[in-house]
Amino acid sequence: MFFAAFFFPLGIYLPFFGVWLEDLGMSAQEIGFILTIPMITRRTLYADHGWYF
Repeated sequence: MFFAAFFFPLGIYLPFFGVWLEDLGMSAQEIGFILTIPMITRRTLYADHGWYF
């Protein structure tokens, strides 16, 4: 139940987040950069602790 509650919001907003940003008038490069920030942050923070995802 915890995992469902944790990942449900991601499953709702993530597929439509790029479309929403495009509707706000952002270019494809800007959208790609914004969607890459969480991945880079995760990689940087977890690499410091020895966890690699």
